[in-house]
Amino acid sequence: RVFLWPLTQWNLTDICVIACIPHIHSIGGELSPTVCESPVCKPEALVDATATVPGGFQKNTMRISFSTMDPITSSIKHTIALSNLQLPTGGFFSTTLAAELQAEDGGKPSYILSVGALLYVKPSAVGSVVSGTGDGEDFPFRADQGNTLYARVVLGATLWALEGDDAGFELRLPPGYVCVDMTQAEANLVALQSLAPQGRGGIGLDDVSDGYWRFSGQACNYILRRHGVVYAGSAIFTKLLVNNPVFALQRTDSDNVWSLQPFGRVYPGIATVAVEKYGTMSTFVDSSTNFRRNVPVLGRLSDATLSPMLFGAGQGQNWLSVFFTTERGSPGTGPKIELRVPQGFGFLPRCRVEPLPS
Repeated sequence: RVFLWPLTQWNLTDICVIACIPHIHSIGGELSPTVCESPVCKPEALVDATATVPGGFQKNTMRISFSTMDPITSSIKHTIALSNLQLPTGGFFSTTLAAELQAEDGGKPSYILSVGALLYVKPSAVGSVVSGTGDGEDFPFRADQGNTLYARVVLGATLWALEGDDAGFELRLPPGYVCVDMTQAEANLVALQSLAPQGRGGIGLDDVSDGYWRFSGQACNYILRRHGVVYAGSAIFTKLLVNNPVFALQRTDSDNVWSLQPFGRVYPGIATVAVEKYGTMSTFVDSSTNFRRNVPVLGRLSDATLSPMLFGAGQGQNWLSVFFTTERGSPGTGPKIELRVPQGFGFLPRCRVEPLPS
């Protein structure tokens, strides 16, 4: 049996393609192949739960049954080739495999870990910006300082720091933003009120033992301390304090891209110091009206003036001609204008709006 780590992330299909490449040795100066017929490979779940769970648990092991082959000795070693395996969609950092050899009757098991090269599938992640009334964006205009934003991050692979400072992820904001601070998101976000459970995970509760944030321009990096861990599939909410770009960014702007990239060395429990690897640079996505791929940076109106048709006190049915200049056009983005008037003015029973005469 071959055990695929991480066990919680592998889920094989019902078929695995396998072949046995026989050992070739030299006899009297001539190459002579040995015999090794193709074995049978059957993906299985580590725990059989078909009796209680419809379809059973995910298939994360392979049972390989060998047939006719020449005996394996210190000099004869056959090669087993597995192909077309369904890889974990979230990826994983460098790890080993485990195998258990059994006799035909299932007895005399012998368990061993793989040595040499480690397995690695480029990890991925997914993220969104919390967008909605009451959830940050208190200072949405260009060049605003100290704006609060919220981000939701889900990692596809488990992060684990073997020595410390060697695993984490980078949250990269669009050009012009500056990361100032990161803290835990509150439990009373409007976007979370309809979710049960909320799925509001947190990280960095202890800067000394868990991990810490490091900021450099538009990059917000979370770094794990020694043996710090963030498990795959964890939904992490963070509260960002940022300085906005000095220029406006529409939601549809090609430069308005938020991205996320994990990095690390090994899967938890692996003692080998592997080369640091980086996961996929994943861009944020729209998953609902409250979780968006980005937020706009609003431009400012200028030359705003208005001219009433009637100047007398207490006049009813008065028309106001409003003029202003926008920084950028906004076709197809659903813009809105809000006109606030001093106390004593009103739009009762309703506000009528018409284009200005040509």
